[in-house]
Amino acid sequence: MLLVTVCYHFVSKKPAGATIENYGVKVNIKSIVASFVTAVVTVAIGYGVLYAVDAVFKVDFRLWTFAVKTFELHHLIAMLKYAPLFFIFYFIIGMTVNINTAGAKYDGIKGYLISILHFVGGLVLYLIYQYGLLFTTGTAGYPSESLSSIIVIGLVPVLIIAAIFNRYLYRKTGNVYVAAFINTLLMTMVTVANTTLYTIF
Repeated sequence: MLLVTVCYHFVSKKPAGATIENYGVKVNIKSIVASFVTAVVTVAIGYGVLYAVDAVFKVDFRLWTFAVKTFELHHLIAMLKYAPLFFIFYFIIGMTVNINTAGAKYDGIKGYLISILHFVGGLVLYLIYQYGLLFTTGTAGYPSESLSSIIVIGLVPVLIIAAIFNRYLYRKTGNVYVAAFINTLLMTMVTVANTTLYTIF
């Protein structure tokens, strides 16, 4: 995705007047640190509310395979291990989506819908192929990937939310870092807290 974005920049965006500032990546160290602290505090407050509601009401915030659950220490450790790679993903896709949805013609709901399509379009096509064949022929597109395909269903709402955060926070801050950090921390934790973890000693 990064290679395509760089090539597209020099072929199309740069001749149209786009600069590195338009991608939301050119900020100082202070802004990056502030973005990270904002993300940590935001996610901590969100999970604090989740733990309080869980303790008082025992509510399970779940919609089929998508659930926002409390976590234990081993989930936090796993999240920290996965976070660097997830940050690369959210940073690159955030930068790519933001530059391609800039301008007045993408204001309002249209910009959000296109952002969501960038984030989940590939997964939706995969699910249509996988389950379309299952329902029409009785055999899925990838029969040996049944569990992975169920997990992909849960990724769709996660990435829709991530796309909304990405667009909203970029438009508010002018940089890609706040959304990339929040999406990394929150979405990675949502994912690992919904997963059985095995520890090898």
